[in-house]
Amino acid sequence: MGVINALTVDFEDWYHVLYYESVVDRNRWDRFEERIELCAGRTLDLLERTGVRATFFVLGWLAERRPELIRRIAKSGHEIASHSHAHRLVHTLTRAEFVTDLRRSLEVLEDCAGRPIRGYRAPSFSVTEATPWVFEELLAAGLDYDSSVQPMRRYYGGMSDTPRYPYRVPIAGGGSIREFPVSTVRAFGRNLCFSGGGYLRLLPGTMVRRIIRRRNREGQPVVIYFHPWELDPDPSKLKMSWRQRWDGRFASEIGRKGMEEKLESILREVTLAPMADVLDHVLPSRRTS
Repeated sequence: MGVINALTVDFEDWYHVLYYESVVDRNRWDRFEERIELCAGRTLDLLERTGVRATFFVLGWLAERRPELIRRIAKSGHEIASHSHAHRLVHTLTRAEFVTDLRRSLEVLEDCAGRPIRGYRAPSFSVTEATPWVFEELLAAGLDYDSSVQPMRRYYGGMSDTPRYPYRVPIAGGGSIREFPVSTVRAFGRNLCFSGGGYLRLLPGTMVRRIIRRRNREGQPVVIYFHPWELDPDPSKLKMSWRQRWDGRFASEIGRKGMEEKLESILREVTLAPMADVLDHVLPSRRTS
């Protein structure tokens, strides 16, 4: 069997984008125009016509309000995992706050999925060297993999001295949790992202597919990630200053045109599966190891 890559969806609505925090009050999320039903439909249609299953890292806050939508995703054969509850940066939380947020998300997501949740992804990949306890708490909560590490420095976090491929994180006191970090390519002496979010929107599809094929020839899987709002044909507009709009453009606006077509070309050419399936193939779970 050839190398299988992981397809993941960070399932959140447009107003959850952290670059909008200065103009979007999280206590008023309910007042913003909801686009998740439309964008989820486009996402599921894309996956159905390409015959690909994915992992949906779902925001617990969203699942509480749209449980029927999360059940629809699960019944379509996709994996449900946690993207936190309230979409707060992990390194801004205390350990106790993180645990409360995590447990709340797992409770609602397990009810929607009808099975235990196995994986977690932090908002904006915000796990850092300052939050080593995150992996301990994920394992304690019954999870067996994480996909929160970005092996490069960036505005919201990153861990530049970590492996670039799936690996085990040993837990003090015994056990381990599997980590599937954001995929990067080495260029100019640095790790650079290429297969998700604004990076994926900006880079030519031919280049992304070429990098994935190269990684696969080396025997290593790639993780692709995108957000449903990146497929929105008529995105909502916020009233912002020129500086706020400039800061947020890379995160949510630039490169949207043609994104769905680019994704479809990748999905049709690359072998993909939910993240748990990929990890079970390359790094089998061993909870007591």
